[in-house]
Amino acid sequence: RGQEVRRWRQARAVVNNEVPGRVWVDGREASGRSDVVVVVEEGRQHVYIAGCRRAWVEVRGNCTAVVVEGCDDIGVTVRGRVMGPVEVVGSRGVQVGATESPFPAVRVDSSDSVAIFLPQCAPDTQILTARSRKVTVAWPGDRPAEFHEHTLPSRLVSTVDADDEWQNACADV
Repeated sequence: RGQEVRRWRQARAVVNNEVPGRVWVDGREASGRSDVVVVVEEGRQHVYIAGCRRAWVEVRGNCTAVVVEGCDDIGVTVRGRVMGPVEVVGSRGVQVGATESPFPAVRVDSSDSVAIFLPQCAPDTQILTARSRKVTVAWPGDRPAEFHEHTLPSRLVSTVDADDEWQNACADV
């Protein structure tokens, strides 16, 4: 039990809440760790994860937005609700997943190998990709351990309809 508390304190040390309205995860401190937990205490806060390498970040609570920028081989799990977009910018090997409610919007810009995991098929989720390669979205199927997976093209806005069919449209710039 003491070791768990110590790890929890170390994980909280990499999270910076000094800027009002933002929660920052410092990549220099979080890189190579799998126990980074961000607890969002106010629903109006953004979570900004920058410069992390080979890390796993868990976001707990409701927040306004999640931004992952300049990260390599990172996983982000959101246990709560994100009211705004989830953005992945200039990153490689990113996995972003929601456990409770789907994201309203996901923006992927200048990134490679991005996997988006949704808790269910989400017709209201809009995914915008630009200058990105290997962007996939997955959601649970009807049977346990079954996932539906769809690869998204770049420079398009993708949404899913009621029949689990993905619709792609040109993005307005």
